Formats: sequence, C-alpha cells, structure tokens
Amino acid sequence: MIEFKNASADMVLDVARLCNLVFRKTEKPDHNDMHLQFPLMLSEENANNLMVAVDGKKIVSHIGTSLTPMIIDGVEIPLWADRGGLHSP
Repeated sequence: MIEFKNASADMVLDVARLCNLVFRKTEKPDHNDMHLQFPLMLSEENANNLMVAVDGKKIVSHIGTSLTPMIIDGVEIPLWADRGGLHSP
C-alpha cells in the first residue's frame, strides 16, 4: 500500500537518487547529480517540504517544494517554489 507523507532528513538522498534515475538516467553522483544542482530543494533542511509516496520502504514518487520569500518594497511575501514556478501559500 502506498503511503503519502513529508520526507524526513534521512530520506533526502533517496529522493535525490530517484530524481537522478528519472531525470538524469543515472544513479552515479557526478556533475549532473540533481542533489548538487538543486541544493536548496534537495537538502536535509528542506526535507519537510518534500512530499513522498512510499510503497513499503521504497520511495516511488515525490513532489519537491521550498519556501522562498520575496521582498517587495520591504514587505516579505512567502512563496512556494517548485519545478512549475512560484506560488503564494
């Protein structure tokens, strides 16, 4: 049965491996490693903003977001960033 939940810090590298497998066609860390290319999104500090689908003990999907504040005329507006763009919460 598939369970949906926030990732924990110890899941971040597994999420990055899945991203590499899907988007980079490799599990070998190199200059194309998504963990290195998206350090704010795929970090232990951002783990709570990574939603994962887990089947048993295996991560089978994820949605990655990160909170990115925007400041306009001194007013901070929180925005969620994902691969689709920026969204106000």
